[in-house]
Amino acid sequence: MEGRGKLRSIEELCDAVRSAERVRIIGSARRSGFLPSWDGAILSLSSLSGVIAHDVADQVVEVWAGTGVQELQEELGRHGQCLPLASGVPLAVSQQYGTVGGLLATNLPHALSAQCGGPRDWTLGMTVVRTDGTIAKCGSKAVKSVAGYDAHKLFVGSRGTLCAIAKVILRTLPTRALPDHQVELFGSDEPKFVARTLRTDYESTKASAGRLVAADPASCTIWGLDEPPLPVGAWMLGPRGAIKRQEQPNNLEASSRTVFDPGGKLAPGWQE
Repeated sequence: MEGRGKLRSIEELCDAVRSAERVRIIGSARRSGFLPSWDGAILSLSSLSGVIAHDVADQVVEVWAGTGVQELQEELGRHGQCLPLASGVPLAVSQQYGTVGGLLATNLPHALSAQCGGPRDWTLGMTVVRTDGTIAKCGSKAVKSVAGYDAHKLFVGSRGTLCAIAKVILRTLPTRALPDHQVELFGSDEPKFVARTLRTDYESTKASAGRLVAADPASCTIWGLDEPPLPVGAWMLGPRGAIKRQEQPNNLEASSRTVFDPGGKLAPGWQE
């Protein structure tokens, strides 16, 4: 917890998670506006940071989850590589802030989602700490691997509800291959809502969305200050973890929590 001082090892992380009754896992807390409020203990992983290994030739890097995204980008940049995140757009749209663990745990849309995919696409493997304090590993450093289930894909976007992400293995991109973004910019405020629509509804939703921060025609994503109307097939993330879907609800999160956190130790994710 915050009062326990800085974590110095994964073993200390295991002890902290094991001994907690209810706990929220955070990195820098820069994306906390998109999470439900929380009155339990908070465990920060920001001190578990740094590059563990970087295979420049294979374009694969392993880092601690508390590593700052900007810090990692600077280190990768020394070797002509990067995570495919755009520059020149508001921070909340580029996602070039906070920690690597937070980037993966929230899996929010970013300015190059259509061109380069999201964190789930770049993640090759993870080391996580389960709610009973045990360590689990999934994936590998191989870009194409058949080593069991891709459980790390489930943890990306789980918002700290299933485990504590300790280490991650990421695929990088040559900096010279980073494409230009197509995002339209309308302001620099921190967006309160993020919505994604079907391509056929993108223009009409954008036109009726009120105050906009940015909009991406490539991925049909809208960032704004006012809650947009949602056509069928769209979804929206809002303040305090609110999520709305104009489609059949996905019960994957609830069923996954039954398996990975049956005692409800970890903080809730997005709320319907």
